[in-house]
Amino acid sequence: MTNIATLLTGSASAHGDRIAIRHEATALTYAQLDELTARTAALLQERGVRPGDRVAVIAPNVPHFPIAYYGILRAGAVVVPMNPLLKAPEIAFILRDAGARTVLTSPMSAAETAEAAAATETDCLVLDPDGFDALLDRIEPVDAVFDAQDTDLAVILYTSGTTGTPKGAELTHRNLLSTRVRSRRSCTGTRRSARPPSSAYRTRGWGRRSQRWWSSSPKGGPRPRRSATT
Repeated sequence: MTNIATLLTGSASAHGDRIAIRHEATALTYAQLDELTARTAALLQERGVRPGDRVAVIAPNVPHFPIAYYGILRAGAVVVPMNPLLKAPEIAFILRDAGARTVLTSPMSAAETAEAAAATETDCLVLDPDGFDALLDRIEPVDAVFDAQDTDLAVILYTSGTTGTPKGAELTHRNLLSTRVRSRRSCTGTRRSARPPSSAYRTRGWGRRSQRWWSSSPKGGPRPRRSATT
């Protein structure tokens, strides 16, 4: 199984009592984080999200972001993260372009997201400490992690759109796992392979010097996604 969410389940199994997240007065262990993502996956499935569906997340660096992120992956869906400072028209564009079925938003972005969700007929959930957490409390967590293939999409990252409309780069589970391996090597000083890096991808219409995506695997890196408007 290559689902990136197994990194979290593995950590929860190995040392569940260790702290995974600290934010202000909140501290979550790996076991607690794992359970919350399992409940999030169950909630998404209850609302009709199926493997391969796109689910957007609009939130700053708060505990609800990794809860949503890994919950989406656990359900086999594709994460579409967005800048929480985007306005309704920008959110609506990405929701349409990605074909998002559901969007999870923080309270700070709730008004703009609700407007965009209504315009695109996208299911919308607000990640507030009361309503969303109450939904998680009443639902049974899913035990299994979706058995994703290494070439299955995991995340679609959108550009800021400063030189045109935002473009999405598609990252597979293998891309993300390979990035993790490289990061660990760089942090631990492990010797890198002598094999030269794979070729870069550049999406048509992107800036000349920016938006270059290096491959994370021998078979290629992020797949460039063409906008629905091009």
